[in-house]
Amino acid sequence: MFVIYTKAGCPNCEKTKQLLANEPKLIIECDALLKANREEFITEMKRKTQWEHIRFPMIFIDDVFLGGYSNLINYMAFEMDDEDLFNF
Repeated sequence: MFVIYTKAGCPNCEKTKQLLANEPKLIIECDALLKANREEFITEMKRKTQWEHIRFPMIFIDDVFLGGYSNLINYMAFEMDDEDLFNF
């Protein structure tokens, strides 16, 4: 399952939601989290993502950090299931 951290007004967040419209996902809107305790949120997300600078969206698949929107595009372009691996 995808977990997507987003914020309001982020074009890549909206593109990510559209791209994953038919996928099981949890969307976490971060505006309130940033407002409540920005430094704690940023510190935690830096730990989870290993990114020096936080940017949105932040996308995880089954608790593994994938990256942002461009990483999602690459993932979806090259994603193959087991059946595809044997049908060249």
